[in-house]
Amino acid sequence: MKPIAIMAALAVSALSISRTVAVPSDPYLIVPGQSIGKFALGPHGTQVLKRVGKPTLIDAGMNQTRQVWLTMGRIPATVFIHTVNNSVIGAKPTAGITIDTIRITSSKFHIRNGISTGATLAEVRRRFPNVRLERDQKSAVIYSDSTRGIAFDFQLPGKNEPLGRCQGIQVFSPNGGGPVSPDTISLLLDQYKEPSGR
Repeated sequence: MKPIAIMAALAVSALSISRTVAVPSDPYLIVPGQSIGKFALGPHGTQVLKRVGKPTLIDAGMNQTRQVWLTMGRIPATVFIHTVNNSVIGAKPTAGITIDTIRITSSKFHIRNGISTGATLAEVRRRFPNVRLERDQKSAVIYSDSTRGIAFDFQLPGKNEPLGRCQGIQVFSPNGGGPVSPDTISLLLDQYKEPSGR
């Protein structure tokens, strides 16, 4: 799917779900603990995902899915969603799914305070003073503010180099949620075979 098509899908996905899912009017706004663009956390994930289109990759496990939308271009970008069946967590509607984590890599998305991917750790800390080192991964270092439901993953530094810039921003529920490992997403992307003829 082309970047413009995914961005447009994100922008219109809430038009018909505005009665059940509270989302901001800015299609590129990141709201910690709530939403990224028109993707909102919560138990109405079935409605949201129907309007976004088929993901590039989907990994369906027992009572949960991991889905990735990949846009090709000069700088590839991804949207990652993790869902869990409502019936497992006691959410309603019981036949639906809950979106509990959303991660983006495109710098088009931004927090109201101006932070987007490409920010330095110092810039993030100025606006989110409670971020703490979550964990190191093979491909990134994650800092999160669990009380606000937001995490930032940074490129690993080279030898004797400072930490790289933010490469992904995630939102998750402040009530017991947490960020997903970028390594998990990398493993999913390793399964992707770009169609021939592109």
